[in-house]
Amino acid sequence: ANKLLNHPSDVYGICVGGDAEYFKTRISEILYESMKYMGVNIPVSRKDINIIDGYVGRGYALSRPEELRFIQFLSKLEGIILDPVYTGKAMYGLAEEIKKGTFINHKNILFIHTGGLFGLFPQGSLFEF
Repeated sequence: ANKLLNHPSDVYGICVGGDAEYFKTRISEILYESMKYMGVNIPVSRKDINIIDGYVGRGYALSRPEELRFIQFLSKLEGIILDPVYTGKAMYGLAEEIKKGTFINHKNILFIHTGGLFGLFPQGSLFEF
């Protein structure tokens, strides 16, 4: 969308399943099919796709204690409910990357909460409220 609108913002994905190479390939395929469908041709290279690896944790739907603590902390602090399968891991990854200084040159950061609340219910016993 940034290339289509000639917007200078950076968009990042935080990988919580698979790896960055898989998602760069998949996103490239989706972009190609979308542009073909819309009848537009915008040059997009793999370098334009920003994926941050390292937040798969123990695997699909298997959370680490630090991820669960973060999800619980954020829910108490901000009232934002995250699931431990995808969105919680992604937000945890964002928080860790902010601590590392990954976004030091970025003025505003927007996290898009994609849902997943129902992934919280089967794992409710992992949380202490």
